[in-house]
Amino acid sequence: AVVSTQSTGTWDVLQKIALNNGKPPIEGTLAPVQHVETVWYDIFKHPYRRRSLLIICFFAGIVWVFYGFLYLLPDMMSQGYCDLSQFFDVTYTDSEDCTEYTKDEFLFLTVTNLLYIVGYVVSPITAEYWGRLPTLRYSFWGGLVFTALLLICPGSTVVMYIELFIVINMYGIAIATVWLYTPECYPTFLRSTATGTHNGFSKIGAAAGTFLTEIVDSYSIRYSIIIFSVILLISSVATIFLRQETAGKSLKDDRDVNHRSTPYEENEEICLEIQQEYGTGSPTASHTESPKMGEKE
Repeated sequence: AVVSTQSTGTWDVLQKIALNNGKPPIEGTLAPVQHVETVWYDIFKHPYRRRSLLIICFFAGIVWVFYGFLYLLPDMMSQGYCDLSQFFDVTYTDSEDCTEYTKDEFLFLTVTNLLYIVGYVVSPITAEYWGRLPTLRYSFWGGLVFTALLLICPGSTVVMYIELFIVINMYGIAIATVWLYTPECYPTFLRSTATGTHNGFSKIGAAAGTFLTEIVDSYSIRYSIIIFSVILLISSVATIFLRQETAGKSLKDDRDVNHRSTPYEENEEICLEIQQEYGTGSPTASHTESPKMGEKE
């Protein structure tokens, strides 16, 4: 790799590579690489605006539903929604009007939340073999379908548990895939800024999900489920418009359709060509540093 402050030293190293391999001196020049400062709103500039808005829908939506469901499930139990507490004592209220959960209910909630781990394991597997976009789509659409089915009491507590298991795993797969996919959608100089910005928007979704779910649940469990379904519908539709598949690509190859090479990328290509022609016994790794960031497209 080449940096602007060491262009001369880098060029000398490349000439030594040629000399050590018995080749004639290398002709040409190295273009300087400029240091680019980025701010959070750069992700909303061309050509990243469209993908950034879509990823915000994914991040804020799935985190809203994910954390909101953590509050919804205990309320479903305490209110006896669809006979969910059939297999253990129902939550009761003590003399001070405080909600008390039984030992069996705490065990149920613990096991249920651990089931998210299954989704975290499935996500990287399917994202690697099927692709990031198919994984995003089946997890969001699957989460939407099975969340909406919670509006209908199946008449069997076992079936209800199965629905909850699928819902929880769909949420886990979706949130893990969004975290995996987001940094791969941006070039090196903008990757950390973009990931941090989207993480910030996810906090808004998390705050809204936890706060509003408690309020809505006091009126009706079904109202919360309807809100979750609407949020998942918006996010699911958004997955249709996302076109950038990053599976099987290196971060360097993950570029926009209308990509224009930056000086850094041109220098990198020059170095690769030189290594292929003159040999790979290059001391460049010990003589140069990797660039901090490249020039914006």
